[in-house]
Amino acid sequence: MPELRRTDRASVDKNRLVRPMAAYTGYLPGVADTSGLVPSSAQFARLLLADRGLRLGHYDSRRTGPLDPPDQPYDPNTDPSLQGPPPPNGTARYLRDELGYRSDLQYAGPFGGVYPPASGFRGDWMSVRWKWAPGELADSVGSAADLPLRRAMAANPDLKVFAACGYYDLICAPAANAWVRDHLPADLQRRVAVAGYHGGHATYLDTDARSRLKTDVACFFGLSVSRD
Repeated sequence: MPELRRTDRASVDKNRLVRPMAAYTGYLPGVADTSGLVPSSAQFARLLLADRGLRLGHYDSRRTGPLDPPDQPYDPNTDPSLQGPPPPNGTARYLRDELGYRSDLQYAGPFGGVYPPASGFRGDWMSVRWKWAPGELADSVGSAADLPLRRAMAANPDLKVFAACGYYDLICAPAANAWVRDHLPADLQRRVAVAGYHGGHATYLDTDARSRLKTDVACFFGLSVSRD
C-alpha cells in the first residue's frame, strides 16, 4: 500500500484504506479507522482484541490479559506477558558460571533494582534510563541515515551486526530491523544479518526458536571470522 509510505497522510483518503488495513492488522474496520493508518505497537496490543475485553502482552503477544481502563497508561507490572514467575536468568548464569564473575549483587533487570534508580514512572524502562534528546528517538527510527549504529559501522569497517527478535514481540520487530537494514547503503547492508523467530521478546525461552537462534548465531560468527 504505497499510501502508507507518504509523509503527507492528511491528504490520503482514509475511508478507502479502512477495510484493507483491517484485513492486514486483524482489527475491526471501526477500530482500524480510529487508530490511524499505521497503528503503534501499543495501539495494536490494546485494540486487536478489545471487542473481547482483552489486550495483548507487549513482550509476547501470544499472551493476553484483561483490558485496562481507557485512561490508564501502560504498566509493565500488569502486562500479561510479564506475569508469573520470572524465567531463570541466563545473563546471571553466564556471568557466574561461564565467565567466572561472582558477586553478592543481584542482576539488575529492567523493571527494578537498577542503579541509579529511575527518576520517574517506567512504563518502558528504556524511556527513563536512556537520555534521549527531544525528537532524537523519532528521528533515528524514521531515518536509517541517522542511526547511531550506522555511524559506528562507518567508523569501524570490521563491525558486523546480527539483529534477531521474535515475531510475537511487540517491542522489537524482525520486519522493522529488515526495513532499516534495507535502507542502509549497500556496503553496510552486506554487514548486517536480520533474523526472526517464532518466539516473544525472550526468544530463547522457546525450545525450537532457541535451537534455530543458536545455529544462526554460530553461522554468523563463523562467517564473520572466516571473512576477516
